[in-house]
Amino acid sequence: MQDVVDHPQLQDRQRWTEVQTPAGSIPALLPPHNLESVSPRMGRVPALGEHTAEVLAELERAP
Repeated sequence: MQDVVDHPQLQDRQRWTEVQTPAGSIPALLPPHNLESVSPRMGRVPALGEHTAEVLAELERAP
């Protein structure tokens, strides 16, 4: 994994960003697409179980 993190092309092309997690900020590799008018969505990582109630409620409403 360290070879991937240190790969010169990923560094030169600025393919790394930071995302927030419950444990703090971590490096994250940007998605491979290069759409000029669309920035990749790199939101924070949710905590374990953070959305469980919402998902279960949605499933209860499903036909």
